[in-house]
Amino acid sequence: MTRTSYFLGGLLLLGACSKAPDVAKRQRPVFEPVVIPAAYELLSKDDSRNIVSLPLRGDARDQKHFWSGDFWPSKKGSINRRWNAPVRIGFNHRSPTLDELRLMPEEKIAQLAPSEKFDLLLGTYDYPMRKEVSQFAANEEAEVWDGMINGWAVASFSHVEPQPKTLLNPDGIAIPFGSEDIKGLLAYYYSYHHPPKAEAVVGKPCSRRGCMDDVSAATFHLALANTIGVKQKALIMDIDRTRDIWNHPVVAFESEYRGEALLHDKVTPGTHSVIRMKTTVTYIDEALNQTWLPVIGTGSQLETTQLYQYWLHLDREGTVIGGEWKSNERPDFLWTINPTTMFEGTMARLIDLIDDPKPVVVTEPEVTEPEVTEPQVTEPEVTESEVTETVETEETEEEENPDVAYYEEGFTDPIVDE
Repeated sequence: MTRTSYFLGGLLLLGACSKAPDVAKRQRPVFEPVVIPAAYELLSKDDSRNIVSLPLRGDARDQKHFWSGDFWPSKKGSINRRWNAPVRIGFNHRSPTLDELRLMPEEKIAQLAPSEKFDLLLGTYDYPMRKEVSQFAANEEAEVWDGMINGWAVASFSHVEPQPKTLLNPDGIAIPFGSEDIKGLLAYYYSYHHPPKAEAVVGKPCSRRGCMDDVSAATFHLALANTIGVKQKALIMDIDRTRDIWNHPVVAFESEYRGEALLHDKVTPGTHSVIRMKTTVTYIDEALNQTWLPVIGTGSQLETTQLYQYWLHLDREGTVIGGEWKSNERPDFLWTINPTTMFEGTMARLIDLIDDPKPVVVTEPEVTEPEVTEPQVTEPEVTESEVTETVETEETEEEENPDVAYYEEGFTDPIVDE
């Protein structure tokens, strides 16, 4: 992980090393404003606070998202590292020319670094992506923990686990990508090119003044119970309460009541009872090994549990109005995001590498009005004898019609009851 991070109102949020090379001005995560009542926060305005109606457990796993992946340490070359090669080097290697590439078997191309493969996919044989990574993400002097774990967390939360695939570049050369190659490119995109847009956040990261705005116990319980328990949606959580940012997708929780506690002077005003809670959270961890194939459903998919203990303050109706932590371990903040449906800038071709369902575009059918044609009326041929006969008939009818005089005197039509 890296200590430098995206900022929200001057507060540390997500890990990244520097601004995106292809963006003139760095975007910042945008958070929807949330109403913050005393002693607790809600991720959504429609969240319930009644302890009776809230579930004690929840699971948001869908066997597609929330996959383990490498955090691509800077010290090893980040995504410049040829992780699939017999010798896994991340620095000072020479990338093949077009002529050399034409002679390389596909299994040799598969051993190149993710950055090199992406350059080849675009047909850029001067390797701008590899050079960019060398400048911004790879550093042999970096700390062992410095990498892209936060970019991985966002990618794992947002996208279906990538399947291996082979794509042709503009020169017709087949470029094979393993699942880990695509995961690394996604992590790099979210770490350096596109800060994610947060839908909502509760709690705040630590600052230089300390960790005074950690997520409260009441907020923590309400977020888990409503989001994972009721809505069956995952969260992203900074699992470390210190200044380091360790974001991980949280996919499950299980809570249990541990009895009541005595009221004391520091409870939230309006508290009628205090209950003790024990909650176990399950989050997705980074992978220990890089693999060509997906890891969900295998031993390479890593999940970790963390136990939290706290008290909840309830009013007479059983509504959560506050709380306090018992355990020393606690998260800094929890948040949700709107997953990316398209990619921007020099990494726009990532859309061809992911396995997310393509958005359905509904178009209104064109309504064409039928052509209206005037009916053609053909006059029947009338002989001279028929004309004479018709005139005589009209004259006879006019003489026999008793209402003719009525109309000639200027009267209107009489109302006739039907």
